[in-house]
Amino acid sequence: MRELLPDIERWRQADKQVAVATVVQVYGSAPRSLGSKMACTTAGDMAGSVSGGCIEGAVYEEAQEVIKHGRPRLLEYGIPDEWAWDVGLACGGTVQVWVESLAPAVFATLKQCLDAGQLVALATIIAGTDVGSKLLILA
Repeated sequence: MRELLPDIERWRQADKQVAVATVVQVYGSAPRSLGSKMACTTAGDMAGSVSGGCIEGAVYEEAQEVIKHGRPRLLEYGIPDEWAWDVGLACGGTVQVWVESLAPAVFATLKQCLDAGQLVALATIIAGTDVGSKLLILA
């Protein structure tokens, strides 16, 4: 998240709506690791990566719907390893990506902690009841 902060802050100052996508599960091989993030706006801005380019376009389109409707989504993308080379991909595997609108109050607190060098974690419920609920954990 730290590497996305300057872009997100610039977008927020320009009153752009922002969505954040996070890799929350990886099965098999994947080009990006668990926790990788991508942020985007409805104006077409993008920063970060959830797959090194394989699914960013699809995630961007889903993010537009998340911003529009305000409901987060858990997405799954995958291809078997044995098919990957046939379609021009470097890897197969499956990734789950959580996409949510940026909550301004949560972002402000998270940014303040990160800017101050404080340890902080943000936990989000992505399945079951209370999907999208968050808990900001401070040291």
